[in-house]
Amino acid sequence: MVSGLIDFLAGKEILLWGFGREGRSSYRFLRKHFPGKRLTIADAKIAPIQEELKADPLLSFLSQEAVPGRLTAFDLVLKSPGIPTASLGLPPDAAYRIAGQADLFLRFAPGRVAGVTGTKGKSTTSHLLRHLLAAAGADVRLGGNIGIPLWELIEELGPDSITVAELSSYQLENIRHGPHVALWLNLYEEHLNYHGTFAAYRSAKANLARALKPGGHLIYRADDPRLGQGLAEVALPPGVVRHPFDAEREFPFSLAGNAQLPGNHNRLNAMAAWMAAKLLLPGLDPATVQKALDTFLALPHRLEPVGIVGGIRYYNDSISTVPEATLAALEALPETDILIAGGMDRGVSYKGLTEALRRSRLRWLIVMPETGAILAAQLRAGECRFQIAAVGTLEEAVAVAKREGKAGSLCLLSPAASSYHQYKNFEERGEAFRRLVLQS
Repeated sequence: MVSGLIDFLAGKEILLWGFGREGRSSYRFLRKHFPGKRLTIADAKIAPIQEELKADPLLSFLSQEAVPGRLTAFDLVLKSPGIPTASLGLPPDAAYRIAGQADLFLRFAPGRVAGVTGTKGKSTTSHLLRHLLAAAGADVRLGGNIGIPLWELIEELGPDSITVAELSSYQLENIRHGPHVALWLNLYEEHLNYHGTFAAYRSAKANLARALKPGGHLIYRADDPRLGQGLAEVALPPGVVRHPFDAEREFPFSLAGNAQLPGNHNRLNAMAAWMAAKLLLPGLDPATVQKALDTFLALPHRLEPVGIVGGIRYYNDSISTVPEATLAALEALPETDILIAGGMDRGVSYKGLTEALRRSRLRWLIVMPETGAILAAQLRAGECRFQIAAVGTLEEAVAVAKREGKAGSLCLLSPAASSYHQYKNFEERGEAFRRLVLQS
């Protein structure tokens, strides 16, 4: 049931801007439904794509540099999320032509959609929501920022289907159409190198609320002041119902039976998922919810137990790319006495983390470039009760942890920074940590 999307795409001159996972998905979809349509592909590395697709005679190619001057030649520009547009100086009459899979999915997908965003917690909450709905027997799909392009799902959906769409700020930047239920979990400083300013990042996130379907539902963290400021700038569509939540809200379920969901941040994630599930499936059985929470399997790199080596317990929290996430990890694992932190410097403040570390029970803080130097300097400027080791690589960090740890120690990798200067993504960093811990 994709006739609306196919009708929309028919007859349009289309540019696929970016040919990563989503761009390739768009190409496959278009070729399936429009085998005779001329298409244009633009990418930063266009030569290997030309070679790969040389058997398709209906393709044209553009270099990345040529795109801004050619946008108005196309009726529709399907932009991949990872391409930043804020700093490109695009012509004003080109902006309305730019869309992404997420926007068109939200416009044309059959059934109902729950959109999930937040600086942190969106993957766990999205998976939790899908797990709750599936446990109750719903026809549910999960896609979006988790690595499954939304157009890969659209042909599987019917009028009774529910899609849980995890949505990043990159995907939300050009959103004009929204879901039936929106979950906005939190808002911290993140991706400033992409958006340019925190205000622009906040505005991109706020598009999820701004574009909600009339009569839809907005679930949001009520005690997050930055999120509140973002919502204050949004004129919600007619009939949208607000559903605030915070740490004080009653949550009639226990997470004690699932050691994979530690900490207050996971309680809040579970609360948001439950609130959405109730809206999507009125009459949801509480016993079904509790059983689903008990059986949920946590995602890798999120307070993931790696193992016990030499009497030291190791946890992989590579997903923590902002200071607030590391604070949540330390709250969930208060017995941490060795912390490995540091990564790519994107200009966020570490003052709150520094103050919390001074109050912690750490024995060792092992810091890596680039932000590790910032943390170390701030800590050494005042009273610091633990030792600080500055290293150049994750390999060196794990070596220090193994040397300085003792039986009963807990070593936590929770970098409070992105990995992009040394690793492709947080998954690659987490896998490297796991490998280094377990190797003899």
